Amino acid sequence: DIASIDRMSADELRGPLAQDLLWSDPVNDNGCFESPRGAGVLFGPDVSEAFCKKNSLLCCIRSHEVKSRGFEWQRGGRCLTIFSAANYVGQVENLGAVCHILPKGQKIEATDLSISTFEGAAEGLPKDLLPKDRSGRVQVTFPSAALRSRGAVRRHARSRL
Repeated sequence: DIASIDRMSADELRGPLAQDLLWSDPVNDNGCFESPRGAGVLFGPDVSEAFCKKNSLLCCIRSHEVKSRGFEWQRGGRCLTIFSAANYVGQVENLGAVCHILPKGQKIEATDLSISTFEGAAEGLPKDLLPKDRSGRVQVTFPSAALRSRGAVRRHARSRL
């Protein structure tokens, strides 16, 4: 059970459930495969679909994996990876992302999710010397086509800060 993991215990974080939660990654091929990370597994959209249906979830939102655009939907639209560390370790030049969940009713719908992306700060410059718009572009992206088909379709919106 996830709630029973003592996150302050190094021993518990080495346990199989914690390892699966921390190191498993979505892939676009159906099935479940050994992970090259040496812990966790690679899981396909069929696994994500079954998990979401079994647990009555719209989708699963996870992190812990760099994405060049800051986020990525797994094929099928049931698993979203969000990575908020823009320009990871000052070298990757990836965007960062944040997922906003703004429920309008009792149940979360696809149109309640939006994603903002942003650029990382320039390496080595003090923040007060950065151009005012250096926080980068913000892209609000509604869920993948698979999820949009379950709710209202919205167009992508782009703006500059």
